[in-house]
Order: sequence, then C-alpha cells, then structure tokens
Amino acid sequence: MQNLHQKITETVIEYRKQEGLLIELTQEADFTKFYLELGYSSLFEYLNLGQGISAATVSNLITVARKAVQIPAMKEAIDSGEVGLAKLRK
Repeated sequence: MQNLHQKITETVIEYRKQEGLLIELTQEADFTKFYLELGYSSLFEYLNLGQGISAATVSNLITVARKAVQIPAMKEAIDSGEVGLAKLRK
C-alpha cells in the first residue's frame, strides 16, 4: 500500500510539472498564433479539436495562461505544486 501511495504522489508531482509546461506552451501558441497556419481559427479550436483536450479544460488552460502573463506568480504556484490548473482558473 505504501508503494502505491508513493507512486501516486510522484505522479501528481509530475502531472503538476506537465501542467506548468502546458501553460507555457499555450502562452507561446497564443502569442505566435501558429495554429492559424495549421488551419485552426482559434487557439481554443486547436487545443480542443486538434489536440483532443476537453472544452472545459481548454477554457481553463487559456484563461490561466493569459492571466499568468500578467501575474507570473500563478504559474510559479503550479510549477511548485502548490495548486493545479483547476484552482487557478477562478
């Protein structure tokens, strides 16, 4: 049971790191608008239809990515594992 707990804990830490990376990549995509060259009309459409991320998650991701440009502490909180994407969307 302790082994399972350890694996879950490690996976949650890695998940949070990946959330932080996805926020960075979303910020870059929002800035460069490269998705237009791929035929998508919006960042939302690219992440939702092109990448298969649920509409609710894409909405949260874009909201947090844009807010984190103005408030860098938001992304730092995700990177450190303090909070996840869902909590920061509010």
